Amino acid sequence: QRRGTWGVQAYSSRVRFAMYGRVDRGGSREGKKSLRKNKIVLNDTVNAIKKGNLPADSGPVYSQPPPPLNDPRHGCAIVDSLCHLLNRQFDSDQLKVLQRASYSGVEAFIIMTTDPDKLELAQKLSKQNEGSMYYLAGLHTDMIKRNNDKVSTQRMEQLKEFALKPEAVGIICGLDFGRDVSIRYAQERLFESQLAVAAEVQLPLVVFEVHAAETLAEKISIFKSTTPTYDRPIAVYNFCGNEVEMGAFIALDMYFILTGRICDPTATGDVLRECIKNIPLNRLLLASDSPFTTPQNISDFHIRESRNEPANLTFVLSTLAEVYGLTLPVAAGTVRANSKRFYGLLDTKEYKEQTAETEKETEKEEEEQHEQAATTTSATAATAA
Repeated sequence: QRRGTWGVQAYSSRVRFAMYGRVDRGGSREGKKSLRKNKIVLNDTVNAIKKGNLPADSGPVYSQPPPPLNDPRHGCAIVDSLCHLLNRQFDSDQLKVLQRASYSGVEAFIIMTTDPDKLELAQKLSKQNEGSMYYLAGLHTDMIKRNNDKVSTQRMEQLKEFALKPEAVGIICGLDFGRDVSIRYAQERLFESQLAVAAEVQLPLVVFEVHAAETLAEKISIFKSTTPTYDRPIAVYNFCGNEVEMGAFIALDMYFILTGRICDPTATGDVLRECIKNIPLNRLLLASDSPFTTPQNISDFHIRESRNEPANLTFVLSTLAEVYGLTLPVAAGTVRANSKRFYGLLDTKEYKEQTAETEKETEKEEEEQHEQAATTTSATAATAA
């Protein structure tokens, strides 16, 4: 009889495991103790709101305005819209890399890292180089392979925390269907979660794709149509697609961030250069993508075959100017203006002028309020008399 009872109990346990999963072992489902604790915390929060100790609806929290951009010093000053400056290839000579870039005319940098543990370092480095460096916050598709649901939640909270820093000027995310990193559904879910963060903090979006242009365009289209409150620009990074893909992105009013791929001397480069001629000039940005994607129009063999640096972005600029039939100063001015508009940056001079104008408007409003208050007081006194 005991053997039969044990058999029923064992079968019942297997059924529960099949239906609900293992309890409180791998983080896939919470145990009763954890659920009771969460319920207590939730009840305390609700009671605090009812008593007025917490705001029931605190409203949206937006990213802080970025520090002003240093005024240009070079005649062809440009912004490197994305470089991996925290890559270990730059650990030994990061300062010299920045000096060479500044000397060549690359005077501002948008850095990023695919390692969420380096987000704090990105923020710290940007703060140390205020006026010339900012960063993008985001989670790469590579992270999906190492994440479970609990870690993903923590990562998204961390992403939002660093997206709210003033040095953060955008969210970067994308879809990579060309590598066996994770299933597509998991990538799409992570991508959509980061779109939601961008909408919440109101930061521009930089998106990338590998063999996923159609899905990316579809996701962006749905996001824009279902999130009317999001009014920040969106750019596709390292574009190297065809005319159909380019047309889809243009129809979505997206920007294009071009890299050293447009300098490819092969037939593939010829096709890409012919394709980008149809991109509106006011939608073009440039990025070095260093230490990757070294421009192949560099005459020096050693530099051409070495790691890429932000200083080499001038070779991408020269190719862009040639494709559009522009002089270097005009091409540089166009790219810099586009970069400022996309990332919401102001030169120091523009920032001071805007601040002075805002102060004048504030003073004028205060004077009008004082005059209105004085008029109301006089009218009240006259009525009483």
